[in-house]
Amino acid sequence: MSTRGSHLLGRIVLLALLNGLLWAAVVPPWQAPDEPKHMEFVRLMRSGEWIAFTNEERAADPDLQHAIVASMDAHRFWWYGHAPGYDPEGGERSLGRLWFMGAGSALARTSPVYHWLLARFQPPDLLAGLYVARLTSVLLGALVVLLAGLTARELFPSDPLVRYGAPLFLALHPMFAFAHAGVNNDALLNALGALAFLLMARLLVRGGSAARLLLLALVLAAAVAVKRVALALLPVGLLALVLWRATRAARPVLAAGVWAAVLAVAAGTGAWWWLRVGLERLPLQWRWNLGQYVFNDPEQLDRILAFLRAPGVTGVIVEYLWRVHEGFWGSFGWALLNFPGWLYGLLALLAVAAALGAARRALDGREAPAARAGLLLGGLALGAVAAAAVAFFLGYLDQPYPVPPQGRYLFAAAAPAALLLAAGWGAWLPPARRRPALVALGLAMAALNVAALVGVTAWFYA
Repeated sequence: MSTRGSHLLGRIVLLALLNGLLWAAVVPPWQAPDEPKHMEFVRLMRSGEWIAFTNEERAADPDLQHAIVASMDAHRFWWYGHAPGYDPEGGERSLGRLWFMGAGSALARTSPVYHWLLARFQPPDLLAGLYVARLTSVLLGALVVLLAGLTARELFPSDPLVRYGAPLFLALHPMFAFAHAGVNNDALLNALGALAFLLMARLLVRGGSAARLLLLALVLAAAVAVKRVALALLPVGLLALVLWRATRAARPVLAAGVWAAVLAVAAGTGAWWWLRVGLERLPLQWRWNLGQYVFNDPEQLDRILAFLRAPGVTGVIVEYLWRVHEGFWGSFGWALLNFPGWLYGLLALLAVAAALGAARRALDGREAPAARAGLLLGGLALGAVAAAAVAFFLGYLDQPYPVPPQGRYLFAAAAPAALLLAAGWGAWLPPARRRPALVALGLAMAALNVAALVGVTAWFYA
């Protein structure tokens, strides 16, 4: 990387850091999605209380819940918005009851990795601990921007719109900044997902080595250990292996087919052995923990499959995908603060243009093989995460309060999404126009960010 390029990427990362800090300061305490529940988990881990994969009806620490709820009251939480299932007439002040189907200690079925790490840096004061945790999320968001820039440099080193446009897009993306301004295990997952995609890009460009393949496997395993939606990234890693071998073969299409078949047989055999034999060899408690982690309850998978076969489900899926699209671009607070509807329509048209442009570049023989393969990987990563999010939320359709789909789940593939958008828009421009387009992209994202921060969020909470 040239010195000038390093400086520009460094400035973009600094911009992301400053923007994230601004969002973390503007959003009042507890107004980021699920922030009270995540902070309860963090504070319990700090005190040495282990609640992961438990099924307790009562709170692990009622005094902690009362302190969190008292802070929520002091910061007008119920005035600005409320948790799903909250009845303002009921007077309920238990965290486990404020969330529909909440356990005694919220998030008891969530992996403790993120919360255990945050607990190492928690001060005694609750509110100070909240902002320390928020600062950690902001730093992780800046790391995602850096990793996106390094990935774009690997795949499109001579295209300034992609090389700098992908990280610039994330640095000024209002919903990305908002998602990283609160306490949520998404922040660590997003960083691990971006690192995994960078390793896949290097696999395509530089080739494989035992160390690189082992590191990729470890990063994907760590992502799964942080949050289950990362399971959707596992097939992306397998496709990266296929494309790595195919791009170095004399007949790439044939090589891709052969390697895909080999990996499919190996993966299928491994899955069959695991489900038929491997699981049975685990202690009962471990098997129960795995079931609790992958699914909220034993019937969740059956409900999802039943809904997928139900009449009219296509319309529901389309509606959910649109909600994911809206949430990706901007749905702030507790999904209560949104842009005008026409703006989501305009952004959808721009996204379609980018998707068509990315497909055009992926099929263009003049593009470098690694760049084309990277676009295919990015498309699969984004599609897999979106499908996992929609399937997860389908499991709530029969509940009294169906949980709405949330676009922030797509940030597990934030780097691939930014790469696809920048490369797709650039496909419609001659190379000489791409550097000016980078400036235009920065100005457009800055305007969107200011509109969301000032016109939507800060105005509401003022």
